[in-house]
Amino acid sequence: MEATIDAANTVSDSDDAMILRNNALALAKLVANDQWGAGYFIKSWANSDSHLGQASAIRILQLADDMSLGVDYSTAITNGVTALLTQQQTDGSFKYGDKKSIQATAYSALALETAGYHADAEKAVNYIISQQLSNGGWYEEEGTDEYPEINSEALRAIIVVSE
Repeated sequence: MEATIDAANTVSDSDDAMILRNNALALAKLVANDQWGAGYFIKSWANSDSHLGQASAIRILQLADDMSLGVDYSTAITNGVTALLTQQQTDGSFKYGDKKSIQATAYSALALETAGYHADAEKAVNYIISQQLSNGGWYEEEGTDEYPEINSEALRAIIVVSE
C-alpha cells in the first residue's frame, strides 16, 4: 500500500497516478468491508494469530485516509485498534500463536503510533528494545532464529515511535 501511494505521488503521468491511487483505495475498501463486530478485519483473525494482519489492515486504512480523496475510515481504524489492543500483553508484546513475536509487535507498534496511541506503541517498542540481542538483532519469536527482515521491522518501529 505504501509503495503504491509513493509511486502514485511520484509518477509524472496523471492517468497512471490516478490508476495507482484507485488501486490503493480499492484495497482499503476491501479491507474495511471485511471488518466485523469486534473490530477484527477477517473473522478468522479473531484469535492469537491475528496481530500481524490486524496491524497491517489498520495501516492500510490509515494510508487511505491520508490520501485526502474523500474516504473516512476513522471508525474502522478505531475499532481495529480497540481489537488489536485486546491482544497486547502486559509487557507490551504481541504474540503470534503461543509465542511472543517481534514482527507482530513491531507491526502493531507502527499501527498504534500512526493511529495516535503513542503510549501503547511505546510500550510495544520498549518490549522490542528489551529483547535486542548482543549482536544488535532480534529473534522473530522466543527461542527461534534471527532474520534480517525482523531486524529491519524492529528498527523501523523503534524509529517511528521514538520520533
